[in-house]
Amino acid sequence: MKQKSALVFLIVVVLTFSVKTTYASVPKVHSMGMDGAGSDVIVTIEIAHFGRSESHYVDIVEATMEGRTLNFTDLKPQTSYRFSVNGTYNNTDIGDLRVRAHCVTHG
Repeated sequence: MKQKSALVFLIVVVLTFSVKTTYASVPKVHSMGMDGAGSDVIVTIEIAHFGRSESHYVDIVEATMEGRTLNFTDLKPQTSYRFSVNGTYNNTDIGDLRVRAHCVTHG
């Protein structure tokens, strides 16, 4: 019985000290702006993404408004933790804007 208790204690100690804390640096939509020009809506989206590098960056930003989607794809690695993308919805009115950003490492 003492051997089982000692073995359980040893396993708990090993597992406790081998666990490392990790933090995911997921992209966040910092701000969104819309400007209506006639029947076109110009959208500016600012994304914040910490911990970026050549292998850890935002590669896709997807903006959806009134059932229509603007995709900003094949983005190159960012040089600062905040960056902006701009696009235009043609022939639409300003509506509810939803934005998602995709990180190559954390999704």
